[in-house]
Amino acid sequence: MTRALPIVVVTIVVQAIVVLTMIAACAPAAAPGAEEAIGRMLEAFGSERARDNVRGLTTVAEANGPDGPFITTVTSIRPDTVHFHQQEGLSATEIWSTPDRTWGGSNQEAYAELAPGIRAFVRGHEFHLMLIDMPNRFSNFAMQGEDQVGDKPCLRISMTDEFGAAASICIGEADWLPLELQLATEQSDSPISIEFADWRMVDGINWFHACQLTDASGDFNFQFRQIETSSFGQDADITAPSLPRRERSES
Repeated sequence: MTRALPIVVVTIVVQAIVVLTMIAACAPAAAPGAEEAIGRMLEAFGSERARDNVRGLTTVAEANGPDGPFITTVTSIRPDTVHFHQQEGLSATEIWSTPDRTWGGSNQEAYAELAPGIRAFVRGHEFHLMLIDMPNRFSNFAMQGEDQVGDKPCLRISMTDEFGAAASICIGEADWLPLELQLATEQSDSPISIEFADWRMVDGINWFHACQLTDASGDFNFQFRQIETSSFGQDADITAPSLPRRERSES
């Protein structure tokens, strides 16, 4: 005949189970993996349908840097065509770039084909599209753990950009919006840092309307006065000149 456990023993066992349950409930949740964190960030921008509906994007920013004010206009047609225009006083630079060729010039000089490395510079100014296109623009995601940007905690994820350079992003733990993007550059051992602020909804997407870019030359502050999306890439306001001629001897 089985003997019943004493009441004291049963009570102790129950109390132990309760304590263990409370400890488990209070234990901090495990940090998400890199892909899960990126996925939560994308959801914080807007629905997948809203993100996919952005086929063209034009941003206009009033900016200020170490050499003074300038205006930068970037028009992109997903997935890989971009027009860059920067006005600084009376000086203007205009560049078009596709996967095959990059061309442009300054102050209405004859446009010429530019070195392939210029494409990385131009694509690096697609601040907004870099974020919503992150799974396509970057690879080799790896969770580095908790970090901090200013006084805000974030999760740092390392990755590789489309040109093979190291990069990282720090995603805020409070709202899953990115606080900072770091990009490597050939011109400096220190990465370029881009910090994001002033998030507002435009056409169903949560876009940042201010950012500070810091590189070896100093701080550049961008205030975006226009963020305009298009559901059809051909609607984007790009009027590109003819490609520079190539001599027959060129490949």
